[in-house]
Amino acid sequence: MEQLSKIADNIMALLLRQVLTWSLTAVLMIFFLPRHLGDEGLGKITFAIALVTILLVVTNLGTATFTVKQVALDRRRLSDLLWSAYALRLVLGVTVGVAVMFAVHLSTLSAVSKAVLSVFSVTLIVMGLDAAQVAALQGLEEMRRIALAEVANKSTVLVLAAAVLVSDHGVVAYALAVLMGACVGFSVNFFYLARRHLRRPSVRVAAIRYLVIGGLPFLMTGAITQLYGWTDAVILGFMTRDAVVGWLGAARQLIGSLNFVPLAVITAMLPALTRFHAQDRESMRVAVEKGMLAVLTTTVPLAAAFCLLSGDLIGFLRYPSEFQNSAPLLSLMAITLPVTGALMLIGTVVIAADRQKQWAITMALGLVANLALNVPLIALFDRAYANGAIGLALAAVISEAVLIVLGVRLLPAGVIGRPVLLAAVRSVGASLLMVAVMVATRAVIDPGFLPLLALGALVYFAALLALRGVTIGEIRFLLATFTYGRREREEPQPMESGAGLSIGTRVEEGGSVR
Repeated sequence: MEQLSKIADNIMALLLRQVLTWSLTAVLMIFFLPRHLGDEGLGKITFAIALVTILLVVTNLGTATFTVKQVALDRRRLSDLLWSAYALRLVLGVTVGVAVMFAVHLSTLSAVSKAVLSVFSVTLIVMGLDAAQVAALQGLEEMRRIALAEVANKSTVLVLAAAVLVSDHGVVAYALAVLMGACVGFSVNFFYLARRHLRRPSVRVAAIRYLVIGGLPFLMTGAITQLYGWTDAVILGFMTRDAVVGWLGAARQLIGSLNFVPLAVITAMLPALTRFHAQDRESMRVAVEKGMLAVLTTTVPLAAAFCLLSGDLIGFLRYPSEFQNSAPLLSLMAITLPVTGALMLIGTVVIAADRQKQWAITMALGLVANLALNVPLIALFDRAYANGAIGLALAAVISEAVLIVLGVRLLPAGVIGRPVLLAAVRSVGASLLMVAVMVATRAVIDPGFLPLLALGALVYFAALLALRGVTIGEIRFLLATFTYGRREREEPQPMESGAGLSIGTRVEEGGSVR
């Protein structure tokens, strides 16, 4: 129960992070990006982010997931692993960044696109280094520190972006704001780890080899996951034009923020599930069950509501008229919310159970299906509606439906049982009632986007309580756990062995990677 309470506390901390970062991103998306960059400028940014995210696979080499699992099992390994990760990622990041800049210089892209991609090449290096730190903090289950750095990153981007966009400095200046935000997030994590967990810098070939070899089983999984998530945007960029990628970017920014519960759940659960799989299978079953309940009961109503109100949302945000082309994308992407959330949790459970190879094969099949569908569907919808992004979104719906069927088969026996199926049924039932009430209300009187959304939320919550999809006791447990976890962190804690030493302090070798 204590371990489950810690997971719940970490999930609540990460949910708070998601709410804060979503709010900051929402302000950016509502008031600045579409209005000041337009669909073409936002398309350039979306293309650059997609390309950099794919290239992060090269600088990661699967070492992030390996670090999480190793630190979760033995915290004494953190310092050696992290210094090795810094060295490895710096070399790879600089190599890849320089290669991108060289390729961009030789390309036929516009001067603005070249400048944006060059700035994001530097951002790639910073993001790669920070990903190693986030993995270490995740292994320590210090989710509040991850949250703090992420909020600092997004706050910096918002402040700088607002200043440069209002002054009409354009897309390159915004790219520089993203770079500065990444630097701030990295700094927050680095100084905390340096103060509390890092020993004297020690980069050894043996430690780097250990990290690389350990990360290889996760490399394919990470690579395929990133390719699956971002290759379609790159393909869309080559097959269509910047404006279409901009419509996709707007829809992804809006819908991506709605996956806050699955993101919080998987980030908090991976280190704990790794221990449970090795030591306590019953706790693993209970944790997965609770995690899946949280994912389904939050994503199913969001999918229903935003599928219904996608056009209203674009109008409510007062985006330029061309962004109405994002509305059908929002509806299709909303359909995938529960499936994507469930897949994220399934992948986390499979990796914790050391079945990453099977998961990589499954994701590879999904990637092949996605790529096979993307090209013809993008071409079809580009010819028919001048919006190839609709074909891209439809391909995602089909390929994720295939993935969920394949993914469930990889879960350890007994993890998904009757309670999860009942939760799905209850969530769908409550969501159908919610949609019926919203449609009936709008037929009589249109109260506007926010009042209608609030009404839907109240109806769904009441229906879910009535169907016992969630209980008052469970809500009280989460709130009490979060409050207790906050008090516990505020009280002075005994220092762990090796902690609290700043960089440069001489200590004896210990906890080295072997």
